[in-house]
Amino acid sequence: GFGEAAARREPRPAASPWVWITYIVELILVPFITFFAIVDGRALKREAMQLLPPRLVRPALRVARETDLVMRQYILCQFILCLIAGVVTYLIFAWGLPRAHAYATIAGIYAGVTRVIPVVGSIIGGIPVILLAGVSQGSITDALWVLVLFSAMHLAESKFLYPALVGNRMAMHPVLVIAVLVVSFEFFGIVGMFFGPPAAAIVRNVWLASRQRIQRRDQNVRQVASVAG
Repeated sequence: GFGEAAARREPRPAASPWVWITYIVELILVPFITFFAIVDGRALKREAMQLLPPRLVRPALRVARETDLVMRQYILCQFILCLIAGVVTYLIFAWGLPRAHAYATIAGIYAGVTRVIPVVGSIIGGIPVILLAGVSQGSITDALWVLVLFSAMHLAESKFLYPALVGNRMAMHPVLVIAVLVVSFEFFGIVGMFFGPPAAAIVRNVWLASRQRIQRRDQNVRQVASVAG
């Protein structure tokens, strides 16, 4: 029966240490890649164009322009989400924890900065903040209260706010954003989860633009043919 099958089922193997090393490397790479893409994006684009054959330069430039537009919107979304996390954390410490209000600014900045780390950012940002709240207040109850608030904030952000905000900025349905996050994390890990939504938007926009150009070209050909006929 079902119970016997469950009993015979082998336990899942523990994650290899190499998996955790890979996650750590990805967590380090994501901020570096994002930083250099923002600060020195034009130089990176020029170097990439020099490596391409001349016939591919024009299409590559179109993709690069679309990438710039999408990444600006995506980075703006990340900034807004980091700002929300920081402000909410500040208000929790400033108003909800009387003996911890002196740490409100530090806790808010830390929570906002660590929020940008994909997948585990809320854990890296949440655990020290929760411990700080408990120690400064001298109360486990207050620490648990902050834990509940952080969990609710993370749930609201990851399941509702993030898909809605990113989807609105990049003209993608929130359900599609969630699907892209799941698929990109499954195949490409943390880096894929961070860059999955903008990559999907870039591919979608380039494909639509290419299809529109082909349709306009076919329409022009038909018009020329009809005039000539």
